[in-house]
Amino acid sequence: MPTTIRHRLLLLAAVLAWLTSGAIVGGGSWRLMAAESQRPVIHYITVNSRKYLRLSEIARFYKCAVSQKITSKEKVLTITNRLGQKVVFTADSVKCTLDGYQVNFCYKVIFRNGDFHLEQTDFTNFLDPILRTQTIPKRKVKTIMLDPGHGGKDQGTEQSGTKEKDLNLLLAKRIRSVLQRRGYTVLMTREKDMDLTLASRSALCAAKKPDLFISLHCNAHSEASVNGIEVWIANPVGVPSYGTTTLGKNLPGTKFHSSNALLAYLTIKSLVKATKAADRGVRRKQLYVISHSPAPSMLVEFGFLSNEAEREKILSAEYQDKLSAALCDAIDQFAKVTAPKPAPGAPPKNHR
Repeated sequence: MPTTIRHRLLLLAAVLAWLTSGAIVGGGSWRLMAAESQRPVIHYITVNSRKYLRLSEIARFYKCAVSQKITSKEKVLTITNRLGQKVVFTADSVKCTLDGYQVNFCYKVIFRNGDFHLEQTDFTNFLDPILRTQTIPKRKVKTIMLDPGHGGKDQGTEQSGTKEKDLNLLLAKRIRSVLQRRGYTVLMTREKDMDLTLASRSALCAAKKPDLFISLHCNAHSEASVNGIEVWIANPVGVPSYGTTTLGKNLPGTKFHSSNALLAYLTIKSLVKATKAADRGVRRKQLYVISHSPAPSMLVEFGFLSNEAEREKILSAEYQDKLSAALCDAIDQFAKVTAPKPAPGAPPKNHR
């Protein structure tokens, strides 16, 4: 089937809102400077019934530098702000680096007629909330539900005698201790080795109404060399899950796409920075517990037990402390960015 491409002007409300203000993420880790007194006009192309935005025009509006590297092997677009921070896009790839850390789109970046284009939903529901955090709904982050994956008859992966279900619970208890010391209320889907269905975990989230739901796991792969950290969030309705053509359904967890995007990005950044582990990035798929839980949610894969070196690290108390502190740092940062503005005269709150 031939691909149809049409050029038009894009004046979508979401993009208009984005282009009329600056952006900040992570307390200053990424800033964009918006031009004043300009009405944005962003071109898009239509490919297989999906709209793709012209990235160079978005970058120019923000007065960001734009550079391209076009070779026979790859086509790369880099936009750089005044602070030297970069977002790097690669044509025909879902991978992108944001300030040096990996995020993965649902659709590949497209290169057409000398221009790079990003699919509209990847922009509005994923990249935009990370860059422009003031659009994310404000919420008090006080109660956090931790979900140690697997349990009981479901042991998860087992590698050289190490059972994932046990390690997930151990990490959850360490993380709970850190969060409690920082002033959070922490709920657990399980406190011991027990059978617990995926539906029961989501039902607990619905009943307890935490401010965040975080499922904790360790990974495995048939190739023993594979290693690194991943963070998963639910993909939006109507767009494919990572690595598949399966389209997202309208489920409770899909209503928090902007909060999920920021939380996951802050988490992968914090974990990789603290541990120096391989960065496998933020990925999106409608995994049951994060797509059915009615709260901002993510699933964290702390590393591959099938990789001997990484398994030994995860089994060490020192590395567990690094993982726990880094995850809690990301939660702190998310809570700070999304906190409602205090009433006039009210003293600031600090979880630490």
